[in-house]
Amino acid sequence: MKWSLWLVAAIALWAAFIVWSIRTFWRTSDDARQARIYGVTKFVTIAETLGFALYLPLALSIPDGSYLLKATYWAFVSFPIVLCFNCWGARVFAAIVDSHR
Repeated sequence: MKWSLWLVAAIALWAAFIVWSIRTFWRTSDDARQARIYGVTKFVTIAETLGFALYLPLALSIPDGSYLLKATYWAFVSFPIVLCFNCWGARVFAAIVDSHR
């Protein structure tokens, strides 16, 4: 793989996105209900990331690399996306439940 300025910039941007998503969404709350929602969201995020990391190397081929390297790649790619969507989905679901009380 040939390193270029664009590749390094893309990697740095993705690393910043990972750090931002963890700082923004991986948190706890003083409210017991919110803490439970965040706990379930964290568990689902880890389970989905592991699922993507195990399945995507088999389904989508990346040339020249071991399975472990490909799984690590897909874990880093999928984790912030899954975390953001799961937190958004948990908030939407909680709002729907609250509106029906």
